[in-house]
Amino acid sequence: MIQHISFYKDGKRNIVIPDKNGKFKVIENSKTITSVPKARYITASEFVNHPSIRECDPTITLDTGEKLRVYYAGNSFIPLVHPSIVLAKYDKKTSNSLKKTTLQKKLDSMKKTAKERESHTTQPMSSPAPIVPPYSGPVKINKKVKVSNSPPQKKISDPDDPFSNLIDEWFGGDEYDSNEDPNDGLYPFTDEDE
Repeated sequence: MIQHISFYKDGKRNIVIPDKNGKFKVIENSKTITSVPKARYITASEFVNHPSIRECDPTITLDTGEKLRVYYAGNSFIPLVHPSIVLAKYDKKTSNSLKKTTLQKKLDSMKKTAKERESHTTQPMSSPAPIVPPYSGPVKINKKVKVSNSPPQKKISDPDDPFSNLIDEWFGGDEYDSNEDPNDGLYPFTDEDE
C-alpha cells in the first residue's frame, strides 16, 4: 500500500521506508544537551504529524508509484482528505497484521508448551502417606453463638488456648475492670476521674 514516505529537509528530500511491522523510524532529539537522540518507531499517521516532519512537506509514495502530498501546498494546517484516508487504512492494516502475528506466536508457544506437558510424566509418590498429616487433636464444636450489642471485652485467659499464657506474659494479664472506669475504657484515666 505505502512504499515509503518522504519529506523535504535541509535542501534535500529524505525517504523513510517502513519496517517489517509497518512503522516508520523517526529520530527525536531530547530536551537536554548531553543526551543522545533516540530512534522511535511510529505509525504512518503519527509520522506525518510529528513536529519534525509536519512542516517538511511529507509526501506518500504508494506501491503503484503514485505520490500523494499529505498537506495542501505543504501547509501543515490544511491536510488533504485522500492521503489521510490512505494513512488510516495503512495503519489499520498493519496494526491488524501485527496483532495477528503476535496472537499466532502466543498460540504457537501455547501449543508447544501443551505438547511438552503431555510428554512429561510426574514421578509417583514414594509412600502412600499424604505430605501433611491431618490434624488429630481434640476438636470442639460450639453450636451456641452469642451476639452482643457492646464492644468485645478482653476475657480471662482460656485454659484451652495454648497461647493464652504467652499472650498474658507479653501484654499483661486481665487486670482491667470496666466497672471501675467511668469512661468505659474509651478515654485514659485522669486525676479528676479518681
